[in-house]
Amino acid sequence: MAPRTPKNPSKATVLDAVIEAAQVKTRVVLKKKDFTDRAIERSGVRKSDAKTVVEATLAVLAEALAHGEELILPPLGKLKVTREKSSPRGRILLLRLSLEPEGQGGSEPLAEAAE
Repeated sequence: MAPRTPKNPSKATVLDAVIEAAQVKTRVVLKKKDFTDRAIERSGVRKSDAKTVVEATLAVLAEALAHGEELILPPLGKLKVTREKSSPRGRILLLRLSLEPEGQGGSEPLAEAAE
């Protein structure tokens, strides 16, 4: 339920409402380079290795979603296509992502550490 607006709002109230609306619409866009840089920082692997793995991971994700596959990827969560439609710019997939609660899943490594 939206908060009630007074009949004669003060300038401060109006300003607060504008700031709140602006904060809701503001979003951070994470581009592939920044995504790759974060993966490199977190994993500690060489940049060339990480770039190859990130590229392959994104390609596999795109292919799976394009085929309508449901993905269960801890610690991310469960991801599935709910609707799709064609557009002049390509296919549009509407996705549902159920995020896993923090601290659950994903603690197990995919492979043993190299010696």
